[in-house]
This record gives sequence, structure tokens and C-alpha cells, in this order.
Amino acid sequence: MEEKGHLEKLRTIFEQILLDLQIPFEVTRKEEIIQKQESSCKQLTQEFLNKDDNEGRKLAIQIGIADSLLKIFATRELETLSQAYAIAFFWLTFPCSFEIRQLIFQLNPYPALLRLLDSTNEANIDVTNLTIFNIQESGSETTQVTEAHHHYEVFIQCKGIEKLLELLDRNVDESIKNLSAINIAYLYRAREIADEEIRKKIIDRLKTVTNDSQNILNKYAILGLKYLAQNSENCAAIGSDGFAIPDVAENS
Repeated sequence: MEEKGHLEKLRTIFEQILLDLQIPFEVTRKEEIIQKQESSCKQLTQEFLNKDDNEGRKLAIQIGIADSLLKIFATRELETLSQAYAIAFFWLTFPCSFEIRQLIFQLNPYPALLRLLDSTNEANIDVTNLTIFNIQESGSETTQVTEAHHHYEVFIQCKGIEKLLELLDRNVDESIKNLSAINIAYLYRAREIADEEIRKKIIDRLKTVTNDSQNILNKYAILGLKYLAQNSENCAAIGSDGFAIPDVAENS
């Protein structure tokens, strides 16, 4: 009964948030609409911030909140999108089960999220990169480690690899570049990175993170190298200088 009451309360909140997100964006009411939508995004964030609530997230997705945010990301001028929007979407993807992330994947989120990476707001880029990681991680964790990533083709179709590679050459924080390389490594699991220059760039960055045990992304860089090494060409490139991929630390 307690769970039912919780979901009924959330439904009322989410239905109002959805209405706010679906307001047609009229230039003459620009400030008013942005203020209302940002307030709703912050409320959504507050509902899920560091909360393990799969049923609540599932309800938000079913009601249409995730899809409405994606439509905003896909169509609005990027300068009208504060980080409140991207953060709200991020908390739909974390912390949660892979089932929830698969529900989001079914909404075809990558084109809209990749568009956000063109933002000049580094906070937006950072949180969107994390969101992409969360969604694609569900595609790697729900298949065998020796199998190719089943989000790869979708990512290729929307030129997602190119967008992640662009981040490596932009003037953004190193943590963003590191996670971009990790995302690429996951997506290329058991698949050759045919371009030698790109392959070297990704592998070298992952090795640097792997060698830094204090880096918060250390575990994921190691896994990225292990995934790449499922392909013989990648494996040879990783070990060409005698480098051996370490095991993931048990406490990481």
C-alpha cells in the first residue's frame, strides 16, 4: 500500500511536469516558459537525486517525461537550455536498473543527446556525456563480454562516434575527454577500431587513466581496454609496448 501511495503521489507530480515540458516554445513568452520548465526539471531532479527508485523512474518514462525532454533537446536552440534540463534527464538514468535504461534506449535517445554535446555550456556537455555512458552501459552489461555492443549500429547511424571524437579535440575538461574515450571503447567492444590514428588516441588515453589508480574513471578505463581487447587487432595495439591490462580493483 505504501508503494502504491508513493506512485500515486508521483503520478500527480509527473503529470504536471509533463504539461510544463510540453508548453509550445513561443519566443514572446521565452523567459516565462524557460523559468517554468527549469522549475519542473529541478523538481524531477529532486524526486530522483541519489534515490534508487526504479518504479518511480519507470512511471516517469511511461508518462512521457523522458520523451518530452528528448524532444526539447532535439529541437530547441542550445543556448536556451540550462543544465537543469540535462541534469533532470541524467537522474532518470542513475541510479537505476538496466531495465530502466533499456526503456530509455527504446526512445532512441542518442540523436538528441549527441546534439547537446554541441553546447557551449561545459556542464551540459559533462552531464550529457555521463548520461550517454549510463544508457550505452546497459547495452554492454546485458550481453556477453565477447559479443559486439548492440548499440553500436544505432550510434553509427547518428554519427555518434564522430561526435565523441570531436570532444577529444575540444577545449573541455580532461574528465570529459576521458569519458568520451571510455564510451567509444565500450561501443567498440569486440570490434576493430580500423583507423590506426583513432585507435592509438583512444588506447593511449585509456592507458593513462588506467595507470592513475586515483582517477574516478579508472575502473571503466580498464573495462574499456578489456572490451577492445576482445578484437585481435585492438589487442595487439594495446600490448604493442608491453602494456598488460590490469584487473579491476575489487573495491572500485
